[in-house]
Amino acid sequence: MANIAVAVGSPCAVSDETLARADALKVQGNEALAHFKFLVAVEFYTKAIELVPSAIFYANRAAAHVKSENYGSAIDDASAAIDLDSRYVKAYYRRGSAQLALGHHKKAVKDFRLVVRMKPQDRDAHAKLKLCEKIIKEAAFAAAIQSERNLPLSETIDVNSLVVDPSYDGPLLPEDATETKPEFIVALMDRFKRGKLLHRKFVIQILLKLKEMLCALPSLLHISLPSDDPDAHFTVEENVTLADIEKIDRNHEPPESGLMSDMMWSDPQPFQGRGPSKRGIGLSFGPDVTKAFLEHNKLDLLVRSHEVKDEGYLVEHDGKCITVFSAPNYCDQMGNKGAFIRFEKDMQPRFTQFVAVEHPPIRPMAYAGNMGGMFG
Repeated sequence: MANIAVAVGSPCAVSDETLARADALKVQGNEALAHFKFLVAVEFYTKAIELVPSAIFYANRAAAHVKSENYGSAIDDASAAIDLDSRYVKAYYRRGSAQLALGHHKKAVKDFRLVVRMKPQDRDAHAKLKLCEKIIKEAAFAAAIQSERNLPLSETIDVNSLVVDPSYDGPLLPEDATETKPEFIVALMDRFKRGKLLHRKFVIQILLKLKEMLCALPSLLHISLPSDDPDAHFTVEENVTLADIEKIDRNHEPPESGLMSDMMWSDPQPFQGRGPSKRGIGLSFGPDVTKAFLEHNKLDLLVRSHEVKDEGYLVEHDGKCITVFSAPNYCDQMGNKGAFIRFEKDMQPRFTQFVAVEHPPIRPMAYAGNMGGMFG
């Protein structure tokens, strides 16, 4: 059986039988984690913690939270593990990883420095420490040279100056194109399936047009549907008025707090009221919050996304809050279904589920962070 650090100040000694049961639950959690069943792993570790509040169990649950992108919960669990055993190096590593994912680079640096001090041969910790230090230096440099005259690349780049090499054998996009043709899309899909890329000139053309279209849209859209009710429309989200949502200036990077951030990151919770977010940003809201928002704005239903669901969707809050998530097997490891919702004139949601299919061998998020400051 593993050596388990038990909470300081426990009212009584833990029996060998209880330790054995807790360790067995940890083993089941580890197996679930190895098979990418992160939420199942969390459940096993939670049961183990209820029997024995151990640094190992908290740190393992933190690892499962990191994998499921619930970084706030990961930080809480890793901190609990450190409180139990200040020498447990994995807890610092997992807390640092969660802080890094949230963009809290200075906090992450502190944890990774402790890890490399206690475990000098940990190459991954060294790599993450260097990454954090690099990001901090780059941010400081950017702040030093920033001025009101600085413009995003999208406003200064000259697409016409980009040359397409004669060896490029993919689909072409005219320089004056205002829309993409079906033939272009089909050819592009075939090219992606063969593991090839679209030329960067055409990528930039598409991104610039996309930015132009999105920036022209208001922050709140009213989409009319064929209906006997002339007021039927879709809308989103949270415990504020629609007028508040319409006023959001969303054409910039999302802040760490405020309405824009809350709308992106807040998730439903089964119990009443508001609570801390498992993500480490935003908050959690209960059925009463959903009900109050809908009644105040004379709405019938809240449909939101941005949260993985095993079946691709989930109906909560007495049928008044629906989460839909359309990326199956998220990041090639979650094993979830995808789904979409169709509304017709009766305004009743109809769900379609689907599973992931094979794709070219490109790692998840391979191109994240490579926009080169295009959008400011």
